[in-house]
Amino acid sequence: MSDEARQKLAAVREEVAKAVVGQDAAVTSVTIALLVRGHVLLQGCPVWPRRCWCALSRPP
Repeated sequence: MSDEARQKLAAVREEVAKAVVGQDAAVTSVTIALLVRGHVLLQGCPVWPRRCWCALSRPP
């Protein structure tokens, strides 16, 4: 992977991390889904904001 591609991937990951705070696995899953043009459903319980489950699906 080229340095430019790594920098762009890091920038995308950084932006996703701004919206999904403290959930590294969810940030990774959302980033992958964005790169492959997939769908992401984030589910979490408002009582426990640190818990977040990420379900990925492929577009039809």
